[in-house]
Amino acid sequence: MDAGSDFWTGSIVRGLLGLHNFLIFASSAILVGLLSYLLHHSGYRGRHLIFEEVIAVITLFFYLIAIFLPIFKSYRGYMLPLNFVLTYLWITCLIFSSQDYSGNGCLFHTPPLFGRCGLKHAIQAFWIIGFVYLFFNTILEAMMWANAKLREGRRAGDAEKGATTMAGTTAGGTNSGAAATALPPPLPHAREPDHPLVLSPGAKTPAPKWPAPTRADGYPIGRGIQIGKVGVQRPGGLECGRG
Repeated sequence: MDAGSDFWTGSIVRGLLGLHNFLIFASSAILVGLLSYLLHHSGYRGRHLIFEEVIAVITLFFYLIAIFLPIFKSYRGYMLPLNFVLTYLWITCLIFSSQDYSGNGCLFHTPPLFGRCGLKHAIQAFWIIGFVYLFFNTILEAMMWANAKLREGRRAGDAEKGATTMAGTTAGGTNSGAAATALPPPLPHAREPDHPLVLSPGAKTPAPKWPAPTRADGYPIGRGIQIGKVGVQRPGGLECGRG
């Protein structure tokens, strides 16, 4: 199955992680009780026994919180480093317990001459159970973490492609705008008169009134001399009689 699939962040995988975390928590709680019983009733403080007790207590503390983490949809395999480290530590404890309790060695080891082989074999069995679920959790957490990284990379790539496309569209629009600006202006329309004539309904169009021409001395041509039946009026108020 593809690591970028939504399956690895779905409810099925998160449900399996929650179940495994609970079983690891339960195994560590049982181991803490059994190992504490051996320490309390035998008085023996061997290195294997102390090491196993410390690892069981550390696991109990962390997985009391880890049980609830897969409930959140935003969980993306954040327990992977802890799962990896604890997997190595639990298989170490399993090796120690197998060396001490396998066969007839349970009568003479950790603690020696204490007996209770059934209890010691139970300790060995719970180390096996916890190690198996820690190993599967490490695989699931790794796939979930890889899925989250792949999806983040794809989103970043899509965002970069979108930015490139937008930049190209903007550049194309700018070039089109420059080309449109470089087009020649349209031909000018005929200029309308400053004072258009407003006619009443039924009125005739009046003839245009042209300004009267003037002479070099400023007098209008045609208005300086008036000839009548009585006399001629010249410029300056002089009047001549007609015979």
